[in-house]
Amino acid sequence: MACLRGVFRPSSVLHLRHPFSLMFYSTQTDNAVRVRFAPSPTGFLHIGGLRTAFVNKLFALQQNGRFILRIEDTDKARCHPEALRDIIRSLEWSGISFDEGPGIGGDYGPYIQVRRSSLISGCVFIGDIQFILSNRF
Repeated sequence: MACLRGVFRPSSVLHLRHPFSLMFYSTQTDNAVRVRFAPSPTGFLHIGGLRTAFVNKLFALQQNGRFILRIEDTDKARCHPEALRDIIRSLEWSGISFDEGPGIGGDYGPYIQVRRSSLISGCVFIGDIQFILSNRF
């Protein structure tokens, strides 16, 4: 935290200069910003989800970062394939494009959660606590 003329200020501040202009000031010098929008394909994209995608896209543009679409489809009972198409069409209709995501690819794929989970499923072990404790490295 930084102190400026006796006024306590956090090291990074999210500041709205204009209703559609997000400025982010930070004392950190990290790699490029990567923001994501991760809707669940259970129905139509609602206005709150669209607003979240819009703000994330603006932030990525302001920071010369990347906007990632990642689909959270882990609730198989409620997921619908047509909802995924609707989400992508709604984003395109509203002028929000994504830099990485389903159909586009990128360095951190796959961008559909069930496919990602299947990659790491071999790393997860389910067992009772006694067995785990007795067989530790």
